[in-house]
Amino acid sequence: MLEFNEPDDAPPIILNFFDTDEGGMFSLGGDDDDYMGRAIICLDQIGDPNDPATHLATDEARDTIPQPTWYPVKYSMNAGWSEANGARVLVSFGQSEFHESFTLEAESIALDTAMKIPEEGNEEVMLPLPMPDLAVRPMNVEINVLGFRDLLTSGLLPIKKAYAKFSVKSLLPPAQGKAVSEIFTQPGEGGSDPNVRTTLKFEVRIPSEPFYTPRMTCMAYDKLYFDGMKQPILGTFTLKLGEILAAGRAADASTVREAAQLTDILRASLSAKSGAQSHKTMLEIVTEQRNLLKARDEGSRGLNESEIAIVVKGGVKAIT
Repeated sequence: MLEFNEPDDAPPIILNFFDTDEGGMFSLGGDDDDYMGRAIICLDQIGDPNDPATHLATDEARDTIPQPTWYPVKYSMNAGWSEANGARVLVSFGQSEFHESFTLEAESIALDTAMKIPEEGNEEVMLPLPMPDLAVRPMNVEINVLGFRDLLTSGLLPIKKAYAKFSVKSLLPPAQGKAVSEIFTQPGEGGSDPNVRTTLKFEVRIPSEPFYTPRMTCMAYDKLYFDGMKQPILGTFTLKLGEILAAGRAADASTVREAAQLTDILRASLSAKSGAQSHKTMLEIVTEQRNLLKARDEGSRGLNESEIAIVVKGGVKAIT
C-alpha cells in the first residue's frame, strides 16, 4: 500500500524477481532464492497517457482492470536492455482512496475467466468485471526441428550428441506447469552442426491473443553421460509464440484475401470469355480483369504474372 496525493508524487514501485531452487545441492537447510532482476515502475509513467485503457485506473474505475503494459526487467540499474530479447513483466495498475477497497480481491480474480461483480447499491445484480480479454483457449502447437548450427562445446570435449528441450512449463502458470512434462528431441548426429529432422506436437491452454501469448524457453544439451545424469548445457533460445501467431494469422488473412481476388477475377473472366470478348485469349482477359480490380481497389495486392499463368492453365483445362 502506498500513500500519495498524485501519481507524480508517488514513490516508484520496485518489483524484484527471484528463482527458487527447492532443496538444491548447496541449500543450507532451506530454499535458495537466486536474484534474477528488478523492474522499477513510476506511477506517472504507467501505460500510455493518451490511452485511458492502458493508464492508471482511478478511484471511479477502481474495479476496472486496465490494459496491462510490458515493463523491462534489468539485473541492475545501469544494465543494458534489449526490446527484442530483454526480460520483461506484464502488469496492470489501479488506485483507490485510502478508505475505499476493491470489490474483488486480487486473489479472487481469474484472468482466463469472465468475472462478475455486484452492481453498486444493488448486490443482487451482477455486472461483468471490465478486464482485458486474454482469449485463453487450447492451442495446437507444432514445431518442426530441422537441426542445430554452429554449436559451441561447453568444455574440453567435442560435442557428442546434441538435443533440445522445449519447456512446456514455461508457457503455463506454476500450478498448471506441475501437471505437464517437458518435450525433448532425441540425441542423434554428433558435431557442431547436427541435423535433427523431427516434428513435435502438443496441445497447451494459453492466451490466443498475441499480446499476451507467452514465450517458450528452450535449451540445447550435449548427451555426454548416461541417462539420468545431468548433461552439459550448450545454450538457450526462445520461441516468441505471440509473434509467430500474429505472423501466421497475417499470412492466412493475406491468402484468403488473394484467393477472394482470384475468384472475382476468374468469375469475371469466364463471363467475358463467353460473351463479347470471346475472340481474346484467356490470359488477355484475366490480365484485363486483374487491372480493373486493382483500379477499383488500390489498396489490394495484385497477383503476379506467374500466378495468373498457373491459374489460367488450370482454367483452360477446366473449360475444355
